[in-house]
Amino acid sequence: MTNDKAVRAYLRAINATASISIGRSSNRCGVGTCTPIKYVRGGDAPRLKGQPYLKTQFYNGRFSKTLYTPSTLYVEVGENWCGLKA
Repeated sequence: MTNDKAVRAYLRAINATASISIGRSSNRCGVGTCTPIKYVRGGDAPRLKGQPYLKTQFYNGRFSKTLYTPSTLYVEVGENWCGLKA
């Protein structure tokens, strides 16, 4: 849609963030320019859903393992949300 900028601006204005933590590693992030936007029925305001990425390293003596958890972060907004109407 053409109003993706309005949705992202709204989420930045309310400082919407999501976080993830595994063990001692954690990550918190908000909406970016490449965060996908999913339009659903209704007039719901934009919500940030899912979890951001996380990169964790495990060590045991000489052995180390890097675990990468990909991001599932997306924005969900209603098709009839009043902020989408110009």
